[in-house]
Amino acid sequence: LREKPQAIAWMARNQSGEFIPWGSQIFRRWMSHHSVEFLDYQKQLLAYCINAVNPDNVFIDNTVQQAWPNLDYSEMAMKAWKEYLKNKFQGQDLFPIFGIRSFDAVDLPRFDPIYFPPDAIRVVKDSILQEYCLFRGETFNYWISEMRNAAKAIKPGIEMGTSLGCDVWRYNGLFIHGTNQD
Repeated sequence: LREKPQAIAWMARNQSGEFIPWGSQIFRRWMSHHSVEFLDYQKQLLAYCINAVNPDNVFIDNTVQQAWPNLDYSEMAMKAWKEYLKNKFQGQDLFPIFGIRSFDAVDLPRFDPIYFPPDAIRVVKDSILQEYCLFRGETFNYWISEMRNAAKAIKPGIEMGTSLGCDVWRYNGLFIHGTNQD
């Protein structure tokens, strides 16, 4: 924030509207993968690193989205989610798929310790929630692809790698972290 004070608007927010801390490192915050400004800034940092060091390989760590229940409830994330639904299902009858006539009232799940605890996401039975998981996967793939394309634009032969987090390969990476290994 000292370097880019406007970055406060790029941060992901939890369902209570608070910044999402990076694990136990309360001085670090998760950024929203839906912030165009954050993506542009990351591309600038990547360009600086490639031009300064001229590496053959670039590895970007900590790229996965925050696990449940710390979804990104920022306004930009909610807007992107609604646009995704509108574009993907434009002109289709939603009732046979989702049991609703429109997406106007669709929101992200609000976790509750009794009625919808965070670990409920491990078994996803709701069709809208399943679609949200696919949306998160597409968001992650888009973000990584943009970083890869930015690196290749500077140095076409560069190899690119990224982590999928510590527990992504255990189970339900798409549902828990928004990573789609397709």
